Formats: sequence, C-alpha cells, structure tokens
Amino acid sequence: MYKEYYIRKSFKFDASHAVKINGTTEVPHRHTFYVSITYKGKKNQDGIIVDFKDLNEFIKRDILSVLDGRDLNKIFSNPTTENIAEFIWSKAYDFNKDIQLTEVRVCETQDSCIYIKENNK
Repeated sequence: MYKEYYIRKSFKFDASHAVKINGTTEVPHRHTFYVSITYKGKKNQDGIIVDFKDLNEFIKRDILSVLDGRDLNKIFSNPTTENIAEFIWSKAYDFNKDIQLTEVRVCETQDSCIYIKENNK
C-alpha cells in the first residue's frame, strides 16, 4: 500500500481592503483572514515531512510580515481574496524543494473561502 503524507499549517491575519467589482470600489472594511497551506511529501530520516518550526518561521517572515495589519489596497491593485490566495501561493511554492505545495485556502469569513489547488494535468 502506498501512502501520501500531507502537512497543513493554518494561520490568520487581520487586514483591510476595498475590492473593485464591476468598476465600483467597495467601502474599505476589515477582515480576519483565515489561511491554510498544504504540502505533500515523503517522510525524511527523522520521520517528518518538514519541521513545523521551519514552516512557522517561513509564514511569519514571508507572508504575515507583508499582509498582517495592512491596508491590502497598498499591496495589491485589487485585493480580492483570489489575489491574496495567489500571492500566498507564489510565496509558499518555493518554501522547501523537498515538498510539493498542493493547496492554499484563504477565507475572509467562516463560509467565504477561495482555494487554489495543484493541477497535475
């Protein structure tokens, strides 16, 4: 039997944005964005895919330092949840060459989420 191992790290950040939809920009508002990043890989000699400590440090340094507490309109031309997820994907993609990014999920509320998944086609 073949097993695939996945590691998922969830985190959150607070930020404001005003999204442009059909040419009209929303009123600026804040969200607590909930994010999860999922990788797949093989267990190493220590029996882990990757150290959570390394993943946490990466998230703080490369993602949260850019997004947390910010006005996302100053970072993105249109700070949609899709564009935020794409930014996180681009940062998370090269985190560790020994594991493969499979999914990024960004939720701006408990029931409003965007997913980006790997496509091996």
